[in-house]
Amino acid sequence: MKHKFKYSWNILAGLLTSIFLFVSPSNMALANVGGYANYEDPGDQMYVVMPEITGGWFAATDFFPDNGNGDTIGKYQTAGRALVANHKYIYLQKNYGIGAGSGTWTPGEDNGVAGDNLPGGHENWIIVAEVTPGVGESTDVSMDPSFIHISPDGTMVALGMGYNQPLLVFPISMLDPDSPPLLNSGNKGETPASGVTLFPWGDSPDDGVQYYEAEWIPDPNYNLATLTDNTLDPAAETNNTFLAINTDRGWSSDDYAGEGSQIELLDISSSANRPVITIQKIGYSPSYSASADLAVDNYGNLITGQGYDYNNPDPTSGNSQTGQIKIFGVDEWMGAYDSSVNDNTALDYNNTTNIIADNILSAAALGVDKDNNLHVGGGDVVSGKVGETGFTAVIHADALEHALDNLGAINEADSTVYQELQPDSYGDDSATFTVYNPWAGAIVVIWNPTNATTDPGTPYDGWYEGVQPIATSYYNGHQPDSDSDGIPDGSDNAYLTANPGQEDTDGDGWADIVDADFNNSNTVNYQDYLQFRANYGSSGGDSVFDMNSDGRVNYSDYLKFRGLYGTSAPWY
Repeated sequence: MKHKFKYSWNILAGLLTSIFLFVSPSNMALANVGGYANYEDPGDQMYVVMPEITGGWFAATDFFPDNGNGDTIGKYQTAGRALVANHKYIYLQKNYGIGAGSGTWTPGEDNGVAGDNLPGGHENWIIVAEVTPGVGESTDVSMDPSFIHISPDGTMVALGMGYNQPLLVFPISMLDPDSPPLLNSGNKGETPASGVTLFPWGDSPDDGVQYYEAEWIPDPNYNLATLTDNTLDPAAETNNTFLAINTDRGWSSDDYAGEGSQIELLDISSSANRPVITIQKIGYSPSYSASADLAVDNYGNLITGQGYDYNNPDPTSGNSQTGQIKIFGVDEWMGAYDSSVNDNTALDYNNTTNIIADNILSAAALGVDKDNNLHVGGGDVVSGKVGETGFTAVIHADALEHALDNLGAINEADSTVYQELQPDSYGDDSATFTVYNPWAGAIVVIWNPTNATTDPGTPYDGWYEGVQPIATSYYNGHQPDSDSDGIPDGSDNAYLTANPGQEDTDGDGWADIVDADFNNSNTVNYQDYLQFRANYGSSGGDSVFDMNSDGRVNYSDYLKFRGLYGTSAPWY
């Protein structure tokens, strides 16, 4: 299970990455897979500094969809913003640009820069909820979140708090930046707040959930609800009521003879429901496999694989199967679900084919973009070579169709189906996680810029308390740019007001060109006017009062200030 190896970096490196040896389907042609290209110069990255890790091991992240449903958290529209879970808090991204608090991180520096306004945060993150960790008795214990996933319609959140901790499902209407609610309490954190559906951790499916990762999946009791192009309808109720969970309940090691990780489906409509085994025995006897992600593509097909194969190498093939990724068609996985009997129709993973990629990627971070291209977080560390780790692979959508037709796995040498996105020029990240931001049209790669340990056996940048991960966005040329200033909306700190320089002199997350709140009270009022008047006519140097960044505080800035007088955050 996740916690069994999270502090062993040699194992973790093997878990999260792997090498590529596959056979190429033909007739695919794109210069950059899906239109994505790696940054040739790391300094060209468009990135966000994440909240500092203040407890646990991981900062679980997801982005709200772009369904246009008008949902807000406080005053903040949800579309395109990130939710991050770490330690005891859930954070909401305040703005879409860098917004790095009292300083900024730039490629090549050794460390991210911590902020000073929130525990573990900086000026671009707002605490919107708190949790009670479900392990231990100390008030200092943390959740170690496995995942946070927002439902396709953008109205619900599923939070896997970590090993031996409950799974929470709650509406976003509970999240509040002004008065963050406590979502659970009590012994083992198993008392949910009103409005929260809580599933306890359990040794067997009858007892509760276990999980490494999860994803929202269509209700297997109904026909697929789709749009006219046959893609899943994100607003349909039946696409927002089930979770598919990759669990290590059947995980095997030297100490435990299990039968591999498995996929279980959970109806989240009632806390009395329990997961149903649908795909079992992931991996190969005798040690099987553990800890993979799973994804549901735009047509309802299920993608999962082997996160880490403890045979390593497999005694039959001579190769470790770490990173084998398979796709299960809608009819296949739905036909394996029977809510009345726990596992009588469960598929055996190894009795299926439909391989997308074989012996190549960790399968630890899976997802698809709007064009159904698959992205896989990880890299190649089976060889143990620094410089080949921590990247994200993009696999062309056609490869998924080929796999469904059982036409063979892809070939990493074929640049028309396989692309690497490497945000860290050193290539030394032990864990690279990847998530898609549909509003921004971006694949977001989350990684760490520093090695926070002096352990000589840990040559990789790892996840530790005090580290601030970096979230780098990769665009494919079709991303929205509402103000036409050349900065994609998903990375623009004033996405409705042109400001190609992205100036933010006071580092509060709001761009100078829309920020007339000089005293950072979140309202533009008379006190701001007094400060502006006192600085009118000044010139030279960076100044928060120079709203148009032309080096002078003059009448042009006054007009901008006057237009914002009386308004409150947020500003765009």
